[in-house]
Order: sequence, then C-alpha cells, then structure tokens
Amino acid sequence: MEHIVVDANVLVKWFVEEDYTDKALLLRDDHIGGCAKIIIPIHALLEVGDALRKYAKLSYISPNDAIEALNILTEFNLTIVDIVKEALTDAISYSIENSITLYDAYYVILARRKAARFYTADEKLLKKLSRLEPHAYHLKHYKKKCTKQ
Repeated sequence: MEHIVVDANVLVKWFVEEDYTDKALLLRDDHIGGCAKIIIPIHALLEVGDALRKYAKLSYISPNDAIEALNILTEFNLTIVDIVKEALTDAISYSIENSITLYDAYYVILARRKAARFYTADEKLLKKLSRLEPHAYHLKHYKKKCTKQ
C-alpha cells in the first residue's frame, strides 16, 4: 500500500467540482479500496473547512453542504497526524528557506517523514518544489492503484 500525503486543495476536490476533481476522486477511491493510505496533518481539516466556507459564501455550495462535506471528510479514515515540535521546526525552516507558506512546508515535511508521495494541484507550489522534492507530484499525474472496485 502506497502512503500519500495530500494537501487541502486535493481534499476540497472530493466535494467541489474543480480542475482535476476526477484525479482527486481516483485517489480517494484508492484510499477507500485499501490500495493507498492518505495521510494529512491536522491543520488540513481547517484549511478544507475554510475553503468550503468560501464556496458557501459565494453560493457555489450551500452552507449545509459545506458542513456535511467536512463531517464526511472526517469519516474517511484518513491518517490525521498531529503537529509535532520537531516537524514544526523543520517546516518553519523549510518555509523560510524556500519562500512557501508554513502550511505547505508542513505537508512537505510530513511526506518526507512518512516516506510518502506528496500530491497537490497547487501549480505555484510545485514550481517552487520542482528541484527540491522528487516525491512531490501534481494531482493530474495521479494514476489509479486499485484494480478491484
């Protein structure tokens, strides 16, 4: 089973139609099917919640849909990792050195610590990571893992 760290923009695509939603749903289905294990830092839940709030404020989804989506997300049996001091220290250093947000740096550090692939649809972030992180991938390159489903 492959371990995969995803950022909030991938998780939001499970509930809101955006570019690469099809790939995000493949990844979700592989997680459900036991062919991939999705790992997220706990702050991803807040980021997803905030994105859903913005979509609700724009009337793209209803407030009830936003609440329901966040509740459903917590039922997917994701591996949710608490923020730990050592990883936080590494992440802030990484964020300063590479001019990325602390949130994004924490995803990268988590993926390193878990020997996992990191998937995102954030093209600006990937441009910054392209020479630094060989295990950082654009979501559009995700390939289905489960053959049964």
